[in-house]
Amino acid sequence: MATMTLTQKLLESLSCAEGSKKLTVFDKGCKNLVLEVSSTGRKTYYFRYQDDRNVTRQPKLSDANSITLKQARTLCDRYRSKLAMGEDPWEAKAELKRVPKVETFIWESFLPFIKTYKRSWDTDQSLLKNHVVPTFGHLYMDQLNKKHVIDFIGKHLETHAPGSVNRVIILLRYIYNCAIRWETTGITKNPTNNIPLLEENNTKERFLSKEEAEKLFGAIQKSPNKMLQYIVPMLTLTGARKNEVINAKWEDFNFEQKVWRIPMSKSGKARLILA
Repeated sequence: MATMTLTQKLLESLSCAEGSKKLTVFDKGCKNLVLEVSSTGRKTYYFRYQDDRNVTRQPKLSDANSITLKQARTLCDRYRSKLAMGEDPWEAKAELKRVPKVETFIWESFLPFIKTYKRSWDTDQSLLKNHVVPTFGHLYMDQLNKKHVIDFIGKHLETHAPGSVNRVIILLRYIYNCAIRWETTGITKNPTNNIPLLEENNTKERFLSKEEAEKLFGAIQKSPNKMLQYIVPMLTLTGARKNEVINAKWEDFNFEQKVWRIPMSKSGKARLILA
């Protein structure tokens, strides 16, 4: 380790002593400027300083063969001025590196979280795997913007119904709300904000005719699954979901009041079906 006033001529003559891994030179002509000469002859400029926690840091400025000594000093002066104004450029770079990619956040943070409470997490996993990650996964979280979302909507509508597109947007909105709530590095806004959901006009109402109902009940009587003769009529008469019927228990029914209480519906709350 040595301290001297560097010159371009001196710089070119410096070499690492035999048996040493490197030679470190502090430049008297420019505060914070350090030159390192490796055993292979490579010369590199560094900026040596103490951060706000008095930790000594020495980020690289440039290879000496890429810029002149004068340029290195100018660069050094610029960074010293930023530090004097309370701005640490390397801390900003370090924070930028901590921003996760969309796919990283989804698989390592978001999905493990929703698995802890959401019964239909596997549906979300399918949307993430087939739509969100293939489209946005390669982007860093702070790179994804409204244009990406709007472009996705336009392209997805070519092959999917509005309802399918809406489910992806709702899921993406929730992902970013979680990232903001968890104070994820670099995430301060949600790219889906103020983007309205699409109007869904794909709802279809379909009722069985008397003839169709007779054919259906005749077919299930012939089915090798003997439980279908009880399950299908109950689905037809109540409008309940398949899992609600399959998981029904006798204690859920009040035959006097003709009420079926489903203790856990899709919304996570109990609901009643009246006869």
